[in-house]
Amino acid sequence: MRFSVVDSGPGIPAEALAHLFDPYWSAREHATIGSGLGLFISNGIVAAHGGRLWVESTAGKGSAFHFTVPMAQG
Repeated sequence: MRFSVVDSGPGIPAEALAHLFDPYWSAREHATIGSGLGLFISNGIVAAHGGRLWVESTAGKGSAFHFTVPMAQG
């Protein structure tokens, strides 16, 4: 199953994309807000359930965060 959260905000600069899921990393303009652990923890939870979390973003055009988890077989 795939889930997506999409916005039309300012987007994420290309140089920041590689660091989004690193622990304690925050974009310079948001460095005083939060601990920098949210996406790191989210990635770990999704991975523990056999899924994948990723982002697609273009600066000035918004971002799309996606994650997948396997469907239950029953």
